[in-house]
Amino acid sequence: MIKVEDYYNMIITFKKNMKTELPVISISIFLFLTLWIFFGKYNMILPPFLTLYFKVKYQQEFRIRELIKNYLMILTIAFMSFLAGESLIFCILINLAVPFFIVYFLTNKFTPKSYFVYGMAFVFMQLMPISSSLLPMRIGALLYSFIVLTVALFFSSKYLKKEKKYDKLREKILLLSQQIRKLALGESIEDEKLEVIKSISNLNQQIYFTRNSRYLATEYGKTLYLFMIFFQRVNYYMEECVEREKKLDKQFFLSLSDLLEKIGKNIKIDSNRDLVMEIEKFQRDNRERIEEEGERLESILNLLKIALLGINLKDHNRNER
Repeated sequence: MIKVEDYYNMIITFKKNMKTELPVISISIFLFLTLWIFFGKYNMILPPFLTLYFKVKYQQEFRIRELIKNYLMILTIAFMSFLAGESLIFCILINLAVPFFIVYFLTNKFTPKSYFVYGMAFVFMQLMPISSSLLPMRIGALLYSFIVLTVALFFSSKYLKKEKKYDKLREKILLLSQQIRKLALGESIEDEKLEVIKSISNLNQQIYFTRNSRYLATEYGKTLYLFMIFFQRVNYYMEECVEREKKLDKQFFLSLSDLLEKIGKNIKIDSNRDLVMEIEKFQRDNRERIEEEGERLESILNLLKIALLGINLKDHNRNER
């Protein structure tokens, strides 16, 4: 029988997923309807891969130069798909050449989705071949779609994602709090451990997405890197605590769990000096106990302070080129 708490968690999860996916769904429906009305049935094949492109870019920083390069590549692929429909020989040769073309121009992209969007665009535009008289209409439909996507990505980066930048980070810190609490109470932490490992992998991917042509990572990426190192060190520390034969200080670890829970619930996008002061207070109040744990715990807490001070949305939204 499903408990009331389970229903509540299901509702919370549904609302969270809707907030994340609603912009993507809205763009998909808008493009489908407007392309159908203004550009005809032959261009109704465009929204699927354009929506996927939006979903990928929606998770990244807004960079107009990169968008223009991507749009030019999609236009090139559109022309290739048109030529592939002109004759059987063209179809064979172009279908052999285009995958290499995509790989060549995406050699610095190490995520499968980056390749998949363009491959999907090439295949889909071949599914509904057009005559030469309809090619200008296809190009016009793509240019219109690019304008819609650019406007949507711009406003999502400026207004919709301000508070969302650190939503997942908050969840990860709360997960650490739960893990430490379970450890203090003598419960298994295997599930939380696996989730933390996944979180580290996800953070690495987010850091990669903050790259641009001049910097290895933006200010946002550098802050995420600090948090990634923090999660790694906590994970190693938890493994060490589990392997210990001596009994853990239950009250100390419960206090540490409460501290992380407070941080997870109160991270702000402008200044977190109040949370840094909370960490320093915890260090003062538990100085002897922290020293007993060795330098590892002290360095973990200091790293968390640096990461919290690095959160500054104004810096993260700068146009770094």
